[in-house]
Amino acid sequence: MLEIVFPADTLRSIVHSYWVVEDLTGRYSGELIRTSPIPFAVLSVNMGRSNMLAEGGTVPDVSLLGLQTQARAWVSVPGTRFVMIMLTMRGFVRLFPNIGEVSRDALLDFSDVFGDPSARLLKSSIGEGQTSQQIASVLDGWIVRRMSNSSPSSGSRQLASAYDVIRSGGRVEAAAQHVGTNPRQLHRLFLRHMGVAPKQIADIERLHRSLSELQRGGESTLQGYSDQSHQIRQWRRRLNLTPGAYAETSDQRMKRYFGQERNLPPLSYYL
Repeated sequence: MLEIVFPADTLRSIVHSYWVVEDLTGRYSGELIRTSPIPFAVLSVNMGRSNMLAEGGTVPDVSLLGLQTQARAWVSVPGTRFVMIMLTMRGFVRLFPNIGEVSRDALLDFSDVFGDPSARLLKSSIGEGQTSQQIASVLDGWIVRRMSNSSPSSGSRQLASAYDVIRSGGRVEAAAQHVGTNPRQLHRLFLRHMGVAPKQIADIERLHRSLSELQRGGESTLQGYSDQSHQIRQWRRRLNLTPGAYAETSDQRMKRYFGQERNLPPLSYYL
């Protein structure tokens, strides 16, 4: 089961949505669940039995998944139940500044990075009997409190504005000029806060749009790519498969879930 709940309107620039994932009966136990690179960071809180990492070991009770540049995988187990806070890049930089290079392509144990009391407080705030909407409300409050204890730095504000330019298809030079800096300084700023260079985040944004378009059965999968060869190279680099292979062999259940039947925003994550 996957249920998506949206945050309070005042947090929409920080949190895209909350995803509550359950496999209490073990229906998908042992199944490899693949996920795609997306322009989001994910803060997860485990409320059930810890699922397994594909490379071995279990997922921490509270974990922070920074920006991913490659597909990842995990394995469900009976009793799985957790909530994922899908943080926008603006939200990630606001809540967790200066952690980009540490979190890139890494699943961090929240207690190791931010202290065990902080992790326990976040985990204990969510009860087993709470509905998805109640969980979202609790997490809204946690995020508001965390933001109230700190102010955004000038660097994070610069990065957020530059990211908006790049996300809309602007060049790195234009993004740097927009925030009053130069491309080299902007490059360092992106590495410090996001863990990737501006051109890499543009690649991930483009892949995300292409994948979501294909999942929804759209015809604009080449948007942002110079040609089909460019698209295929990027898909192979980050997903290790081509658009054609994905269309033929990907899990139809996930395609339907992110399609028009659910009337969900085009957020491609599960492959």
